[in-house]
Amino acid sequence: MPDKKTNMDEMIKRHLLSLGTITGCEAGSLYKTRCLTSNIARLRASGLTIVSERKTDATGQRYVRYHCTDSKQCTYKV
Repeated sequence: MPDKKTNMDEMIKRHLLSLGTITGCEAGSLYKTRCLTSNIARLRASGLTIVSERKTDATGQRYVRYHCTDSKQCTYKV
C-alpha cells in the first residue's frame, strides 16, 4: 500500500511547481491535508526551495502563504 504522506507531499509539490504558492486553507480544501506545515517541512528536506510569507487577512486572521521559488509561476521577490 502506498504511503499516504508521500502521496500528499507529491500532490502538494506538483501544486507548488505548477502554481507557485499555497496556503493551509487551500491545501485543506483541495487535498484534505490537515497539517500543511509538516508537508512543507518534508518538501524542504527533499530539496525544494520554499519561502514562508506571513500575512493577515481583512478580518485580522493570520496565515502563511508558501511560495516555491523553484516554480516558474512564483512571483515572490525576496
